[in-house]
Amino acid sequence: MQTIGASMQMLRAGESTRAHRHTGSFIYQVAKGRGHSIIDGKRFDWKERDIFCVPAWPGTSTSTVRRRRRPACSPSTTCRCDASARLYREEAFGDNGGRQPLAS
Repeated sequence: MQTIGASMQMLRAGESTRAHRHTGSFIYQVAKGRGHSIIDGKRFDWKERDIFCVPAWPGTSTSTVRRRRRPACSPSTTCRCDASARLYREEAFGDNGGRQPLAS
């Protein structure tokens, strides 16, 4: 059984994705560009060569990209293992127009 998956994700400059949560954990390595992610209500700024983790289920996240350069992130995930065991779940964040509010 494959337990870890890897891919490359490119985002458009200025793109803001809607928040969601999932049972798999993700480790992102930023290949180029900069932006920020909202993870469980907290903002995390990232730039080229940074590595950050989005934990399973409790960590609802969204990413926003700024500047002209198209960021690329390489996520590694445990979702393959969860999917093989039929435990993988993902759901959109429905409140606030799909945007996660920042915790005070």
